Amino acid sequence: MRWAALLQRVFEVGALRCPRCGSTMRLIAAIEDTAVARRILLCLKLPPRARPLLPAPAEAASLDAQEDAWFFDQSPIHEEL
Repeated sequence: MRWAALLQRVFEVGALRCPRCGSTMRLIAAIEDTAVARRILLCLKLPPRARPLLPAPAEAASLDAQEDAWFFDQSPIHEEL
């Protein structure tokens, strides 16, 4: 059940906690066949594929004065000889 612990740490979600009553659930099956997963998602009226990612903006956003104060300077603090 390492995946449940990973979900808990990353997303702060109890993967094996019932969202209605909060009791502990147990895993009874893992769907690994993509065709079966697709049929289940379509039956639930959910999209079988994730939306395509939008392209990143061409230019980086400029920092305003407040954000600039928190900018982390990563240059070395020692002088090179």
